[in-house]
Amino acid sequence: MSYIVAALSAFALAAATYAGVTTWRLSAAQMDLLERDIALKSCAAGMRNLVEDMASDAEVDRIPPHRLPSVPERWLRPYTGSSPH
Repeated sequence: MSYIVAALSAFALAAATYAGVTTWRLSAAQMDLLERDIALKSCAAGMRNLVEDMASDAEVDRIPPHRLPSVPERWLRPYTGSSPH
């Protein structure tokens, strides 16, 4: 009889351990999925910003030169031949 109790106890302990490990793995997988989802949404937002910026630039580029406002010469930086960035 004591062997049956010991076997049932060992089985219960093994089942509880398996359930705990499985729960931990599921939690880790959910966190990994959340991390990837956030990275993907961040990438999509960055891409959306680039597309909107390109559309805005194209809109400004379509303005005919005679419609652009003039600025005083003193506001303009002298051209040095190199990019400021």
